[in-house]
Amino acid sequence: WILHCFGDEACTKILKNCYAALPEDRGKVVICEYLLPDPDVTTNDIAANSVVQFDVMMMVLPGGKERTENEFKDLALAAGFHGFEVVCSAYNVKIIELLKIN
Repeated sequence: WILHCFGDEACTKILKNCYAALPEDRGKVVICEYLLPDPDVTTNDIAANSVVQFDVMMMVLPGGKERTENEFKDLALAAGFHGFEVVCSAYNVKIIELLKIN
């Protein structure tokens, strides 16, 4: 839970540094973060809706934010990653793999 502490510009910089540190032809970065529910989908899931409360806290305290899956994909692409996969979840905490594929 690091990326939610920062805005998009800082997260892109962090991920670009991770990308550059990986071997030239392969590698992955594993992210463990909450995912905001898709804003176009109505849900009564308490765990999913609680992430919205975390989002408000992150905006007020350190200036970060929680993100949707698509927002994480956008960050990954901006950093140069070509693979993106949510590999598992528990209570709305997701394990996301970003793949460096050349």
